[in-house]
Amino acid sequence: MKYLLFLLPFISSFSFSQEKRISAKMISSKINSHLLSSYPTVKKFHFYTEIIAQVPYIECEFKYENDHYSLLFLNDSLIEVEVEVPFSEIPEIERLKISNRLNNDFESYKIIECQKVNQFSNVKYEITLQVKRKGKFEYYFNSLGEFIEREEETEIPIQTQF
Repeated sequence: MKYLLFLLPFISSFSFSQEKRISAKMISSKINSHLLSSYPTVKKFHFYTEIIAQVPYIECEFKYENDHYSLLFLNDSLIEVEVEVPFSEIPEIERLKISNRLNNDFESYKIIECQKVNQFSNVKYEITLQVKRKGKFEYYFNSLGEFIEREEETEIPIQTQF
């Protein structure tokens, strides 16, 4: 049985995301040129098509200068850059605000992943948590550590003919 990742924001709207690995041969020359000029030492890029609210995006994941990157493209234009960072590297004041919010929402949790989104402008932090008996959650905070939104990740099985 196959599973889809279903994100359920607690803000009265639903967002649907489905991801599938694709070959580098399917990537446009414009995206390839951007990647090769911006990240010249990267030897291997991993590409995915991601459908979000029925809109197709290209996601590219790779490691560059010891950091894990995820780039999101729409119509060959770069729209988002995510860089994995240790939670401890978030500036102290912002980290304390974020910790206070998480501690108020849950007694116990584990931070699975922390990412800096759009690191050069309009910075946000995306923090993925595992909460015992409640599942996975993604939290979004602005550059000042102020809460933006929270989404719950839920896997929903879909029937296939295979």
